[in-house]
Amino acid sequence: MSRVDSMISVVLRQVQDEGARNVSPQEILEVLNRTERDVCRRGLALRADATLTTGPGKDTYPVASNLYRLANIQEPTAWTSRVECLHDLNRFIEVSRETNESTQPLYAIIWNKVLRLFPAPSDAQKLILYAFALPDEDMVAGGDPQVDYAWDEILEIGAIHRLLLGRPNYNGNLGLTYVSMINAQRNEEWKEGFHGVKRVAHSSDDIGF
Repeated sequence: MSRVDSMISVVLRQVQDEGARNVSPQEILEVLNRTERDVCRRGLALRADATLTTGPGKDTYPVASNLYRLANIQEPTAWTSRVECLHDLNRFIEVSRETNESTQPLYAIIWNKVLRLFPAPSDAQKLILYAFALPDEDMVAGGDPQVDYAWDEILEIGAIHRLLLGRPNYNGNLGLTYVSMINAQRNEEWKEGFHGVKRVAHSSDDIGF
């Protein structure tokens, strides 16, 4: 049995035990897909790398549409300073208004499907981006989610909570369990660092200038 089929079976059995008899496998699949995207946002569960080549004076570069948060950049040896990866657009705008004579970028952010660098690089260099991502396709029956096995039970709990929410006699307690499990798994993976990258945007794809 595939991971997706197993999760559908677990969720269906649980919601039926709670009295939700009219829930279909297709509805469960749709909720599991929403839950996987939520887990990726909250838990930083899916990671990707991508390669781009900078262009002189160019400070914006399109990236894969599912990359949403920059984790790290592997800088070329020609650059002498680390690039700080930001997650707050207002902070990036603030630093980009400062006078800076550097010939290499010092700050970077992924925002609205675009990598933004400040200051703009003065030469062409190849960068490797490490980012957190959303799934680039939905789960299907007979298949597997894109997140690792460690997230399967969390997907099930999240889906059960969403399907029971608003029904009589459901107190929402699984919602707290869901969030707690996400935080615990995220912290566990964070200890390991940015390893075992799931390549959603392949490093062989040059997405730059």
